[in-house]
Amino acid sequence: MSSLKVVVETNGKGISSYELVEFLRYFRAAYVASLKNIKKYEYQVANLKDVDIIKMANIFKLSHVSDSVDSLIAVDCGDSELELIDIKRENPLSFTFSGSGLKVAVALTVVAWLCGAEVSVSEIEAGPFKAESVEIKLPSLADGISRFDFIFHENSTQRTKLDDN
Repeated sequence: MSSLKVVVETNGKGISSYELVEFLRYFRAAYVASLKNIKKYEYQVANLKDVDIIKMANIFKLSHVSDSVDSLIAVDCGDSELELIDIKRENPLSFTFSGSGLKVAVALTVVAWLCGAEVSVSEIEAGPFKAESVEIKLPSLADGISRFDFIFHENSTQRTKLDDN
């Protein structure tokens, strides 16, 4: 079982529900896009002798994504599905996701790079192909959203003021 801890700096301020939803929407889409990219080259994963999550993530990194965010978030990932197992609202905000397998750990590392996060991977076991922990640190949700916008070639949903509707 792999776990990913996403740590977001909030500077002790409240969290915009809009930014939280947009970040999680992009995070899911980037994760699915990464899994799809890995699946294309799965033979490379099977033939690796020394498993290094960072090196593998470098192989499968994405420079852009051609699928739409909305189509990606609806994909059923089967055994590679992520589960949200913990949310802590302190400063910083943190989410813990869980999934199983080497592909999950690699895809999560790719997603971390896409959103401009610091990545640390620890306790990787090559035998049964499992990563114990991947941690990413983001300066803010807005920074992550901005980077995802660029990768997906779209702007976050344009916000309008309630009075404008």
